[in-house]
Formats: sequence, structure tokens, C-alpha cells
Amino acid sequence: MRLNIKNSVFFLVSIALLQSCANIVAPTGGNKDTTPPKIVESKSTPNFQTNFKKQRIELTFDEWVKLEDAFNQVVVSPPLNEQPKVEQVNKKIVFEFGKNEVLRENATYTINFGNAVKDLSEGNPAKDLRFVFSTGAIIDSLTVRGRVIDAVTGVPTEGAVLMLYDNLADSVVRKIKPFYFGKTDKNGEAIIENVREGKFKVFALLDKDLNYLFNQDVEKIGFPDDFFNVTAEFTASKLRSDTAKITKRDSLSKADSLKRVAQANSGLINIRLFDPPKKWQLLTKETDKYGVIKLIANQDPTGSKVTFDNVNQKIATEISKDTILLYYDLPSGDAAWNVYVKNDTSQTDTIRIRPRGRVDFFKKNKTLVPLNMQSSFAKNPAKAFSLTFANPIENIDNQKIILLDSAKKSTPLSIRRDSSSQRRLIFEANWVEGVPYNLTVQPDALTDIFGLKNDTVTTKIQVQKKAELGTIIIKVKGLDSLKHYVVQVLSGSGLVEAEFFVDNKTALEKRIEMMQPDEYKLKVVEDTNRNRRWDTGNYDKKTQPERIFWKTIEGLRADWEVETEFDINQ
Repeated sequence: MRLNIKNSVFFLVSIALLQSCANIVAPTGGNKDTTPPKIVESKSTPNFQTNFKKQRIELTFDEWVKLEDAFNQVVVSPPLNEQPKVEQVNKKIVFEFGKNEVLRENATYTINFGNAVKDLSEGNPAKDLRFVFSTGAIIDSLTVRGRVIDAVTGVPTEGAVLMLYDNLADSVVRKIKPFYFGKTDKNGEAIIENVREGKFKVFALLDKDLNYLFNQDVEKIGFPDDFFNVTAEFTASKLRSDTAKITKRDSLSKADSLKRVAQANSGLINIRLFDPPKKWQLLTKETDKYGVIKLIANQDPTGSKVTFDNVNQKIATEISKDTILLYYDLPSGDAAWNVYVKNDTSQTDTIRIRPRGRVDFFKKNKTLVPLNMQSSFAKNPAKAFSLTFANPIENIDNQKIILLDSAKKSTPLSIRRDSSSQRRLIFEANWVEGVPYNLTVQPDALTDIFGLKNDTVTTKIQVQKKAELGTIIIKVKGLDSLKHYVVQVLSGSGLVEAEFFVDNKTALEKRIEMMQPDEYKLKVVEDTNRNRRWDTGNYDKKTQPERIFWKTIEGLRADWEVETEFDINQ
């Protein structure tokens, strides 16, 4: 029995040793390998071929390699109709076209491997690994460079596709894959190499479904105002909004195989990426809960007109972000009625309301309650404060709302409903800095549209001292006196703390006092249609998104004054 156990252990150890010998592993010990894998040209499919016929492409390296994330890293321009097969075989990377793939005539193709090919030991990626061929007699050798940024934030956009079309029709971006394309890096820059001379339509796309077609309104897009002329000259091609340059590439030879030749481009095609306008759609219609109708749209419904059948109901409308809220009460019966939402495209949605469950509603709701109540809080002396309640306020008894200072002396108080929401009350007074106040909303001071009244509401208000706050001075220059602008100061959380509308001026200077210590940004919107808000672009109407200019303001500290000068032309 002991002999059998010995033999079994020896057998298992032997099998394990044989398996480890059969597996290919990275070598250990010695100096760290920092050299990327290199092509062995004599054993690889010749690069930079002309009159190329569809064939299996093999790239042989001087060491063992591995293939990672080929689907995203390996990019072919012009794009192929079928997904190619890319695999690693020993020291080779093999690229095979789809069975039914038909290559374009007289076109130069580039297969860019990105960082997909790495050595086995340390994962060093092969540098500038590209395979170039032409189905015609020459290899095109021009280079186009572009830069794509987000139209709202101004931040470079990574992963956008910069595309060139030889077909200049407007519909081409929705129907045909581009003739050339390149993907933007973390700096928002894309390089398209081996481009031929000619006139091209330029289009940028954040391609959600990876089909190189603009076929979804959730895909961000961008475009220059004019076609783009690619020439072999060292000349600038002027766009309406930007200047771009094309330079001639150095001659290619087999010695340059799979190496990117340095370019001397001094300009970029600059494109601002934006969300295209969406076709109006109500995504959600919640009508089964008595007393409130909730409609959620696929875009801001601010410009929509909301009307309804009059069946003697009480009703209050509130619009916020993508949501329309209608609070209603119908004491006299349960007659069905309609709500009509008409948007700026003249489309009208009709929502049928059948008010059921009023008795159950009043069983569950006995009083009017505040939603954002705090027992105490600090308050800026220059600003009002607000309380938001569960339901729209119909009546206010000012005599039952009392504000007392630290000496328990009554302080005059102004109370009004917010114009954007009847659920929110705004309280204003001549606040004295550094003084604590007590606010009491006595029972039955407020009545909502359902007839519900409040219980006692109390809160302590500590008004801040000016020394706890700071001052920001903004000086905006470079404005066009014929244009309209919206100038905003935003807090670190993105809230608008100050806003100014500018007309017929070339500069703006404002002093904003009693600001909370924070990090702030200055935002200037070139409001071309004078609607006092930013508007996106429209490809079909050939309109660009309104320009936004950003400036970071020096961090504001307590009892501090910060001055920011901003020339939007610089």
C-alpha cells in the first residue's frame, strides 16, 4: 500500500512537470525588458503594396507577442463592411478579411493596430503599428489632423470618430460609411493618414453603435461649416469658423514599413461636439395616482404649452428639467378630462385623466408637510431663503408666520410663492449679519389646493457675518456690441450663483459681494437667438451650437476679494 502511494505521488508530480514544460510562459529573472516587439519584414506580408488584392495579411515579430482588445484597438480606414478576423499565432499577428468583403477601387487602406500587439514578457506595445496598402496604382500620402471638443464643457472628447466623405450629399452621414476616418485620443485629436487629394465633407460622431453612421439622436455630432479641400500644397484651407492645414507627407518606402512618418502640421480642423435636437417624445405618463400627473419627456419641456379641459378642478403646473407636474383636485365628481401638451414643433400630446381614489388620498394625507425642513441653518445675509412643501400652496395667512430676532422682537417678513413652483415659498427680510432668528409657521398658516393645512413649523436661522464671505469682481472683454450674451458665475457644484444678460456692449464689469468661499467658474454664452439660454446645434439646418467660453476663477476665501479678467477672444 505504501509503495502504491509513492508511485501515485511520483506519477502526479511527473504529469505536472510535463504540463509546465508544454506551456509558453514569460521568462523570469534578469533585466526588465523595455524593448517593444519589432516586425521581421522578410517573414511578413509586404507593407505599402499597390494594386493590392484581398489576401491574408501576416505580420511576424522578433519575439513572442500577445493580442489584446483587438475589437477596439484594430481600426481599418476606410471602414470595412464585414468584421475582419484578427488573431495571434505564435510570433505572428494574422489579419483576414471577411469572406464577402469587397475592397474599394483606387483607395488607400490603413490598418492601425493601436496598442493591441504587445510582447509576452512585459506587455510593451508595438509602436505605431500600421499596415498600409492601395487597391490602385499609388499610395495616397496626405495627412489630415482634427481636434474635437465638447461644445458645452470645452473638454477634449476621447473616442469620437472624425470622418471624411468624398460624397458631399447631406444625407451621406446617415447612409454611407466614411471614405476615411480616425479616432480621437485623450487630447481630442485625431490623425487621418494616407488621404488622397480632393474635396471632402467632414463630420464628427460619438458612435454609440460602432457602425460609422449617424442613426441615433443620442449620438453626439459635430461638423465644420464648409467642405474641406485636401491638397498636396503647403496651403491653408479656410473654414468659416476655423483654419486648418494639410501638409504633404514624406515619401514612403519599405524601410518606413509600419512606422509613422513625422508630420509638420501647424493647424487643426476644430469641431465642437453637441447633442443633436431630439424629436419630442413623452417617455412616461403617470396618471394613476390621484392628485398629481407626472409627465417625463426626452428633453427640456420648458417651451411646451400645457392646457387642459375645464371640469372645475383646481390645478397647478410645475416644469422642472425633463418633467411636467400637474397637481389637481376635483371635489365635485370624477369626470374624465384631458391634458394637452403642445411643444415647439406643433406636435400635441393628449393625456386622458380619470380621477379615481380621492377618498383614499385624504385617508393617507392629513396635513401639508414641508419637504426640506431643517431645525437650524446658516444663511447668506444678501439672499432670501425658501421652503418647499409637498403640494402647491393656495392660501397664505401672513399673520400666522412670525420671524423673531435674538431679542425676540418681531421682524417684518415678505412671503411669496415661487413663480416656477407653487410648492415653494420664498421668505425675504432685512437680515442683519451675525444675528440669529427664529421662524415659526403656526398651524393653519398655509392651505394647499387640496384644502390641507400645516402643523407648526419652526426653524432657527443664523445669518452669516460678511467676514465669513467673500467678493468676486468679474471683468469680461471682447464682446460684440451687436450680439447678446449670458454671463454666469457658477459654484463648485455647478449652481448658478449670479447671472447677467448683456446687450449692446463690448465689455461687462460686475462686483458680486457676499459669496460663499468656494471654487467658482465664469461662463459666457453667445446667445445668438436671444432666448437667454444655451441652444444646441442642428445638422439638418446647418446651425452650430451657441459658443460657450469658460474661465476658472481663483479660489475664494472668507473675507477675501478676487478679481477675474476674461477676454473671450483670447
